[in-house]
Amino acid sequence: MPTTNPFSQLNLNSDEQRVCALLQKQRQCTSVELISKAKVTNPSAVIDGINQQLLAVNSQWLIQCSATRSTGRQSAAPVGYYRLLKKLF
Repeated sequence: MPTTNPFSQLNLNSDEQRVCALLQKQRQCTSVELISKAKVTNPSAVIDGINQQLLAVNSQWLIQCSATRSTGRQSAAPVGYYRLLKKLF
């Protein structure tokens, strides 16, 4: 991770700050990790809010989102995967 904080120019609420701290530490995480470690109830909405702010300040960073469905019988709910990436363009 570079020495600069990709989130330093943003006006983040407490949920967004916890998510950003976790992404800076791990670089990628699942929605389950965001719920359990960052204590957010709606990871997708928090990530969307952060990405909107990153776009508004023309940041070279973004949070990529992807989802897959669990194949186990325990849960059919989709699990989101989030990765902090530096734009190439």
